[in-house]
Amino acid sequence: MKDLGSRNDIVLVVFMARNDVTTTLYKIRDTMQSMDPKSSLNPYWVTDVPGFVGDPQTKCGVVVGHWYSDGKYPYRAPWERIVDAVLERETTFGTYLYSHNGKFFLTEDGQSDMEALQDVCFPGHPLASTRFESFGAANQSRPALSRWKPTSAPEEYATVQTTTKDVAAKTLMGDTLVGQACGNTVNLNLRITDVFLHNSAEQNDPMYLIKGVLKVSRNAQASPEIALVGAISRVNGVVNLAASSEGPNPRYRNTIISLFRDDADSGLEGMIEGNEEIGAAGCDDVRLTSKNGTKLTAFPKMTAQVALFFSNPQMAPRSKLYPVYWLKVAEAHGSIDAPYYLGSRYEQRGATDPNAYAPAVQYYSAAATAYDDARAQAALGRMYEKGQGTKRDPEKAKQLGNAAKTTRQRAARVCASSQVREVIERFLTQVSLQNKAGSETMNTLTGIRPDRGEFTISKVTAEDVVSFNYSFICRAKGGFDNPNFHIEMPEKRITVWRDRDGYETMTDNSMEQLSSQAAPVLMNEAARNVVNYHTFNLKPLGNNRFKITYRGPVGMQSEEVQVN
Repeated sequence: MKDLGSRNDIVLVVFMARNDVTTTLYKIRDTMQSMDPKSSLNPYWVTDVPGFVGDPQTKCGVVVGHWYSDGKYPYRAPWERIVDAVLERETTFGTYLYSHNGKFFLTEDGQSDMEALQDVCFPGHPLASTRFESFGAANQSRPALSRWKPTSAPEEYATVQTTTKDVAAKTLMGDTLVGQACGNTVNLNLRITDVFLHNSAEQNDPMYLIKGVLKVSRNAQASPEIALVGAISRVNGVVNLAASSEGPNPRYRNTIISLFRDDADSGLEGMIEGNEEIGAAGCDDVRLTSKNGTKLTAFPKMTAQVALFFSNPQMAPRSKLYPVYWLKVAEAHGSIDAPYYLGSRYEQRGATDPNAYAPAVQYYSAAATAYDDARAQAALGRMYEKGQGTKRDPEKAKQLGNAAKTTRQRAARVCASSQVREVIERFLTQVSLQNKAGSETMNTLTGIRPDRGEFTISKVTAEDVVSFNYSFICRAKGGFDNPNFHIEMPEKRITVWRDRDGYETMTDNSMEQLSSQAAPVLMNEAARNVVNYHTFNLKPLGNNRFKITYRGPVGMQSEEVQVN
């Protein structure tokens, strides 16, 4: 337990079974992994179960789960609701312990169950008297996240009804969204059963959690009711839902649905995936309207930037449709990056499905034609060279490669120009002055005077170059010359100790003096070996004039330069 507590990615499910403890162990273990990042829109859930143990006599058991990301439990509430369903059915008592900063913490409502478990499961063991703190206690910075209970939802709503967006999101509860997909051949019925803030104490939480039931039908075929869990963004109103383990049919466990406010304000549009049984494996033309007339007009209309954010494959790692769908939404809303990313996505799929090379060529061509995208030109040239998705054409491949190279070289010359380097030098002067002021403060407090010397630029490179009409990055690489860390030498001290028998022992501070000499040498060597990078965003203004934006010591700064 102590070893596990030293980590920040462990969750323990502790319980007393109603019946056979071994059967309950396996049910809990399987449920803990039912919504792992490989099959869910939410990456922060249990990915594996490294251990579990049960006692047939007491019917007590513990299952150890490994969280997806080190120390991040922001979405544990929906996962707990899934496991709660098993605990309520199969156990007399059950609760969760999360490792964080060397300790285990209970959920806020887990104290009573833990006390009962301590009495029954751990008599005579040190755990029986251990008092576990809860997430959200006064001395903890992590927000409180209670296990979900249906009766608590109205109280949570009352504390967070502060904006029109909140009101719009919560009016979905109890509503039914109906519509079609897959060329109007598939009927969808999505009943929203719950919308709630998973942490009533954290009113700035960007998400409401959603629970719903989906039914999909096509001609005479119909799916069972598919239980869904997910979230709606309180910022942009995007709804993401994935199949819950509460659903009766494992064939639909890969169901996901993603929705947002449509541009016509008639309802929601989006995509659905995972209903192969009725011929609806993946459809990107979902259109739903509210039976109650609910509108999400309080949320802003979709933008290219928001769509690009949701195109992150990690949001649905098993889904082929999800990232491509959101990239297409971004493209439709004017993203200059989306066509290139779509081409890249299809080119990657071409390694296992050669038919994917053709759309890759189409999207790369669109990006190269519409935006003079150097990334797309280079990729398209590579595909013409190999004959992937198109007829092999070495001459065209060379032309495209040269066009991309020319664009990158122009950007590189701008980054290496004397005018841009002057801006970088002024920035570094500001940083140096700030460092000197900081070193004086540090010397006053610790006796250590850190002088890192002067920063010398070794190279300035152009990165993220799309074309000469769009912003790109100049990245300055360099290091510190002649760093000089100084620690004041302590005065020589000799201490004489005399024990009760009169024996004397003499010690001095020679080791302290030695360390004060050795430490600056090590620190200077480390400072010399550190490579530093600083980034500057350049926006072309026309006629070789650029706006340079960078983060300086006093915040974001910008200035315009004319490059010769």
